Amino acid sequence: MSNSNYLLRLYKGEIPLVVTYWIFGVLGNIIFIIILEAFLKPNMVLIVTYKYGIYLYKCYAWVVFVYFVFIAVCIWRSSNRYSGEKLWPILAKLIVISNLITMAYVLIPKDSETALKRKLEIANESLPAMISERTRIDRVYLLGSNIYYDYTLVQELRKNIDIAYFKKETKKSLVIKNCGNEIIFNSMEKDKVYVFVYHDKTGNQFAKVDISVNDCK
Repeated sequence: MSNSNYLLRLYKGEIPLVVTYWIFGVLGNIIFIIILEAFLKPNMVLIVTYKYGIYLYKCYAWVVFVYFVFIAVCIWRSSNRYSGEKLWPILAKLIVISNLITMAYVLIPKDSETALKRKLEIANESLPAMISERTRIDRVYLLGSNIYYDYTLVQELRKNIDIAYFKKETKKSLVIKNCGNEIIFNSMEKDKVYVFVYHDKTGNQFAKVDISVNDCK
């Protein structure tokens, strides 16, 4: 039996409900959760800063969306063909409805402030993280109208740093990185200031550099 023929039978509801629900529904969901928790969330900082990382995350989201809409149809149709205990197809359909409502809630656009806080929460789940041999990002957070990034230079002491030079070069580097990358620039909040706070290896703050979309003009 070809794979295309099996998928067609699955779509028509001809595959037994127990297989459609438990294998393609429940097990499929577990696999996507493992991918999210084990690979995507721990690397969220790299994903959002890598040139094509955000595309990877959006691709994953669309694959999940298409898969679960497809499986929802399969489970519903398989439930209609089920000839055993009447309770099972009813429960299967209720779970499908519940999952679709949850998916709709996730996909419906929320106000920008709530959405931004959620993005920062997701990013913080993978922090602190080393982004280079000498630099660690500790957390990102919203304070007033500013988005803060806390960094630690793990091999440096404040007394050994030329702070004026560091701030000048860091500002230049941040502008090039954020403004020169179309994906990152388009994802920047237009009404926010991005504040990058730097600490030495003992935790002492020694510099604060801010940029906004105005720096990209």
